[in-house]
Amino acid sequence: MQSVKDGAIASAGLLFERHHRRVYAYFVKVTHDRGLSEDLVQEVFVRVIRYAHTYRSDHAFQPWFYRIARNVLMDHHRKKRPVAVAPDAIVVSANDIDPVEQEEERNRIHRAIESLSENYREIVELSLFADLSYAEIAETLGISENNARVRFFRAVNSLRKHLGPEQ
Repeated sequence: MQSVKDGAIASAGLLFERHHRRVYAYFVKVTHDRGLSEDLVQEVFVRVIRYAHTYRSDHAFQPWFYRIARNVLMDHHRKKRPVAVAPDAIVVSANDIDPVEQEEERNRIHRAIESLSENYREIVELSLFADLSYAEIAETLGISENNARVRFFRAVNSLRKHLGPEQ
């Protein structure tokens, strides 16, 4: 990233190769729309180049990068329609559930995640779908790591309450 910041725009291709699949997967799981996700990924890399001067080499790249991705997603959300979490993003652990029951469970979990407040939903998405650590989430959101842990814990508790006892 430092070479892009220093003006070597050709190095942005290497950044794209290293990071586009992961951010694309994150967008697909959050929006459930592959075409839109491709567009959002392109916008992320346009902004990476445009805002390269704001990158600080003494900080980790990934939280800075996901802050840009988050802003792209929020801008899209403001301009278009609410972003829905993809039901396919939730993994059902029981192997003996038939496909119809699996789909019903995914939909139930999908509705539960959508019912979370914006702050909690975002923490869940960054943790589960972008696979960021608490430290990376904290830096991405501009909060303390402890605050990220607390929000995630509260989001999980809220999901448990919404989903009710396991059958």
